[in-house]
Amino acid sequence: MNKFKSKKIDFRGKNAYLYRDFIIINDMQFFENQQAWYVKYTNGKTIHSPKNKREGMEWVDKYYEEMNNYNNSGENNDMFN
Repeated sequence: MNKFKSKKIDFRGKNAYLYRDFIIINDMQFFENQQAWYVKYTNGKTIHSPKNKREGMEWVDKYYEEMNNYNNSGENNDMFN
């Protein structure tokens, strides 16, 4: 598997990280001792709530791995035949 890097971005006034096609954001970064990390689509829809940035990146990698396995398995070809 290729190694991907996250890129720090501004997401609606908050620091976030663009990783592959997803945004990983600490939504409560300005409050002391509170963490609320989210993995979001680029349109802002929340799809996963990890404990930290690394866990969010692992979730995204697993998502892509599962999608690749599904596409390579041929299961999706049955829909078009």
